[in-house]
Amino acid sequence: MILDPDKCKGEVWEQISRRFYQCSRNAKKDGYCMQHHPGEIRKRRDKRLKKWDEKWERNQRIHNAPFEHIKYLEGLLDNQCIEFKRWED
Repeated sequence: MILDPDKCKGEVWEQISRRFYQCSRNAKKDGYCMQHHPGEIRKRRDKRLKKWDEKWERNQRIHNAPFEHIKYLEGLLDNQCIEFKRWED
């Protein structure tokens, strides 16, 4: 593939012809457009991962919330030194 030096060095997949071709945007930074520049890709990926990590943490808090009262009660029992005995037949 012959690259146009004034265009972005990024490759774009064309599904109809099933091949890669050179991005048609003008090169802005280091021979890449702003969409295909590796630094910009990294920033978008980090932003996306941060969003999903926050969502994961929120979902974990929601999932674990019903069990928080059990931990609280266990703590109270430990402080009260109450012993439970098994029911014996």
